[in-house]
Amino acid sequence: MVEEVRRLLDAGVPATSNALGAHGYRRVVEFLRGERTRESAIEQTKLDVRHYAKRQLTWFRREAGVEWFEGFGDSPEVQRLVSARAGQLLEAREE
Repeated sequence: MVEEVRRLLDAGVPATSNALGAHGYRRVVEFLRGERTRESAIEQTKLDVRHYAKRQLTWFRREAGVEWFEGFGDSPEVQRLVSARAGQLLEAREE
């Protein structure tokens, strides 16, 4: 990721661009500018992502009709469960 950001900056992408404000990228820019250490950039990125995930959970808890599935999206079992539930919802909608 460091090399990716370095190439983007070298290609003229402004460090203040929206793209480089995304999770992780902002901290790599700070690292490359000498504003933080590599370890600090990693730890701050972890913290940023945890805070973002918490805000997402808070948002979705307030949404009506949200169904939660345990596991990760790349899990074949989770994918099967989600696919089956989506099929059920589509069938119910067609009735």
